[in-house]
Amino acid sequence: MSSERRLRGLRRAASTLDKPLEDPAMSAVLVLLSGDPRADQRPDDASVVLTHRATTLRSHAGQMSFPGGRVDPGDLDAVDTALREAEEETGLDRSSVTPLQVMKSIDISRTGFAVNPVLAYWQDPHPLQAVDPAETESVLNVPIDHLADPENRLMLGYSGWQGPGFRIGDFVVWGFTGGVLSYLLDTAGWAQEWDTSRVHDLIPVLADSANGENLAQLRRVAR
Repeated sequence: MSSERRLRGLRRAASTLDKPLEDPAMSAVLVLLSGDPRADQRPDDASVVLTHRATTLRSHAGQMSFPGGRVDPGDLDAVDTALREAEEETGLDRSSVTPLQVMKSIDISRTGFAVNPVLAYWQDPHPLQAVDPAETESVLNVPIDHLADPENRLMLGYSGWQGPGFRIGDFVVWGFTGGVLSYLLDTAGWAQEWDTSRVHDLIPVLADSANGENLAQLRRVAR
């Protein structure tokens, strides 16, 4: 599959919009990968950093996500935004990170944001933690082997949207974050065959998870 077709698939998985937003607010997230750089293929210790958003937030409460957020006036670019937000949320040391690529922005349905995923290599991993529990409840460094395992993957659907999801312990990753992770695995050649034929109803899957998402709010937003 060509990179352009994968990108179109990512946009469909990450957003339910029929057309781009006219005047989106800009934001960026950090897709932070670590692993032995000497490996010829995927490092055995390859991993990616995810956060569990606080369940008390007004938007995206309880969701699994990449570190990141809105562009501030003083930010130099998307890389600066992603690193600043990751530092504020997890205590990340910027000097331990090498930015690799800024992906094209993806409009997120019904939020008014366009998000630039910033792919980066974490050459000097160190302990991370939730700096502000009112914003971030936990920080996870998730092995790529776990994400690539077909047993941990599932298709999710709700209100006309369908996209890839991942189970990480009792958490469920879906939406924008799930779409970007699936795109990353496919593009890097790390994906394994998994069952995409069965589409699970998002609401009961989230209800059984540890995400703690506001399902009533999700239902209202999806109408």
